[in-house]
Amino acid sequence: MVNSFRFLVLLFLVSTVTFSQEKLSYGVVLGGLFHTAANNNSQNTFSSLDNNISFNYGVYGEYAFNKNLGLKATLALSNRDLTYRANPLQIEYLHKISFVEFSPLLKYDFGQEYRKGFYMFLGPKINFITKATSEGEDVKDNLETTVFSAQYGIGTRIAKYIDLQATFDYGVTPFFKMDNGNKSNFFGVYFGVGIDLERIINK
Repeated sequence: MVNSFRFLVLLFLVSTVTFSQEKLSYGVVLGGLFHTAANNNSQNTFSSLDNNISFNYGVYGEYAFNKNLGLKATLALSNRDLTYRANPLQIEYLHKISFVEFSPLLKYDFGQEYRKGFYMFLGPKINFITKATSEGEDVKDNLETTVFSAQYGIGTRIAKYIDLQATFDYGVTPFFKMDNGNKSNFFGVYFGVGIDLERIINK
């Protein structure tokens, strides 16, 4: 998975040379997600741990269409730990799940110049489950390996090169479902930092 991610990052960064440097920026992202799992029944429940923070890291590319509107795409890796209980009387089983996340987001900047000041963004996130284990066993086949989320967030640029963001993330499709229609979805709030490498390199 690491080699595949490196290839995607390389391809992602190399492709940016085709855009105008004045309109393009790229960099790295780091952050944490406060998440939980919503279940529509009292059976077969997934729950977040008491310390339900997962960390992610990745790269992003951003293109400004004009002084207010742009597109920001992020590619990141993350891990989430959940407990699973098949019925109220059964013990809980720890699940460790790894993701590759791709987020193409439409961004609106409220400043007089793009990438300076407060902004909002909206768009989907595609979560690819790359690994899932419980008690040392592979349980990936029990989960939906492609999960779609909707994202809405706010952010601001500080110190010319750093973005601070807060994002609400809601799972539109379930990561776990049963034949009787019961299912589990993710939702949570993400706090992240973006470092604009293009501005640092070409300042």
